[in-house]
Amino acid sequence: MELSTRLKSLMVATATKQEDIAKALNISQPAVSALITKGEKLRILELIRIIETMGATMEFSILLPDGRRL
Repeated sequence: MELSTRLKSLMVATATKQEDIAKALNISQPAVSALITKGEKLRILELIRIIETMGATMEFSILLPDGRRL
């Protein structure tokens, strides 16, 4: 599932509007729309702030060639 689809699903699940995210990131609602729906490249810190705005957290892991996760 691509990132924009996951973010949209998270927004629905948490009843978060683009305006809420815009306020948290101090950007315009059209800028949020571009980030989320139009596939604009997100910086990792923007992604974390968007997810935190919805009351969620994000975990990172690294998948090694042998299948182990770090």
